[in-house]
Amino acid sequence: MARIPCSIEMYYKMVEIAAKYEISIAEVQVTLIRDSLEKLYGFGCKHKDIRISKQGTSYYCKRCWRFMKKMRRPNPKKYEAFDYFVPQKTFLELMREENDPLLGLQPDQRGGE
Repeated sequence: MARIPCSIEMYYKMVEIAAKYEISIAEVQVTLIRDSLEKLYGFGCKHKDIRISKQGTSYYCKRCWRFMKKMRRPNPKKYEAFDYFVPQKTFLELMREENDPLLGLQPDQRGGE
């Protein structure tokens, strides 16, 4: 039987993750790259450039493409509210919380990954 190349196996795994969380494969790829850059090189985004999607239903950071949630904070001195944005949880964070076997990480004895 022929062995499937590693890149195809990775693609199949990304398709499986995308299907489970109902997101696009491109979003899976960008999230994995962003997470790797954060861990390996300390890449961090302050989420200062927030845009609205073309459909007008969600917000995202233009610099790192992370989806954001709009929150309102009341201003006690005026009859207004301030809008601010917080990052939404990515599928990777949800998988880590669930200890999903698709992630392929086993916690070690000291409590780390």
